[in-house]
Amino acid sequence: MNLDHSEKHQTLEVSFATRCSLAALCFGPILLVWWAVLRQANVSGGNVLVAGLICFVVTGFFGWLLLRLLSLSSFRATSHGVSQRFYFIRGKPIENLSCSWDEIQAMQLVGRSCLLIGKRKEQFEFSAALFGDPEQAAQALRRLLPPVLASRL
Repeated sequence: MNLDHSEKHQTLEVSFATRCSLAALCFGPILLVWWAVLRQANVSGGNVLVAGLICFVVTGFFGWLLLRLLSLSSFRATSHGVSQRFYFIRGKPIENLSCSWDEIQAMQLVGRSCLLIGKRKEQFEFSAALFGDPEQAAQALRRLLPPVLASRL
């Protein structure tokens, strides 16, 4: 968690090291199944069709998981508002959304996640589980919220 405690500019975002760890967590299984397919292709009597099918399923799942985790970990809250980058959503490869705190109309809490909904129906998802200390991350978000929104938490 990166949190700048200066009064003028506070920022809450997932650290670069955490994002890299999440990417490695997803790329590991993808590389492993691709290696297995290549190994099956070099073995006489190897079943490349079955290995390819398994590779397709594993690559699809972990590829989707990578995009989802990268989207979640791109959440950034400042004293001015929130922003988040989404990958392959609504037919767009990359969509950057941002909203000032005045434009946030609703909040929904689900477990360790908080969904912030803007005036134009933008949705920003804050997942405290992506931070080293989820409770501290939730407290940091509360400090950034305007009093009207903070009272809803």
